[in-house]
Amino acid sequence: MPKSWTRSSPAKRPKRPQPPAPQRPNTAALQPLFVAGRGNVGRTLARALNAAGHRVLLLPARRGIRSLVRTLESSPQAIVFLAVPDDAVATVAGALARAGRRVPDTVAFVHLSGALPLAALSPLEGRHPIGSFHPLQSFPEPRPPASMRGIVVAVDASSPPLERRLGRLARALGARPTHVGDRERALYHAAAVFASNYVVALLREAVSLLQAAGWSRA
Repeated sequence: MPKSWTRSSPAKRPKRPQPPAPQRPNTAALQPLFVAGRGNVGRTLARALNAAGHRVLLLPARRGIRSLVRTLESSPQAIVFLAVPDDAVATVAGALARAGRRVPDTVAFVHLSGALPLAALSPLEGRHPIGSFHPLQSFPEPRPPASMRGIVVAVDASSPPLERRLGRLARALGARPTHVGDRERALYHAAAVFASNYVVALLREAVSLLQAAGWSRA
């Protein structure tokens, strides 16, 4: 009787854990989002929010104030992200505050700085919810939406409802929202600077020491 042969299947390799998948928003609950500032951070955030299914308008921060105010008149549930340098946040906030009642009181304004307190938006605080949304990431150039997956986003807000909204947006990007209030902000920012900048400086110093000891790059 001829022998029967069976081929054993190859062992399956265990799959590597993946970062959390972005949470798709409920399209019925989508609210308009605006990113004011076309720098590396602003473009990255706008791309990532668009990829997550949100409606986002990206516009210049200074030259786009008038058109932004006109649009906000009919967008009472909007969130406006101020993607501008730290030293420009108060100036842009002041320009928006001068629009007065043209902008509905329910519109929220959020800066993207890791160092500035919420008080940087004080010109808007009397009438609007304000917050901060800081992706703990370097942006030497505009990044693809996938770069937001798995990173920490530091969030804070003047009201619990806005902070919950910012947390949901962070999770929609695949990021991990973490509350960082004004009391912790200085230490948080210092740690980010050490992790982002000082590692490169230490490596460069290590290379210099090795070269002094007679080592070469080859």
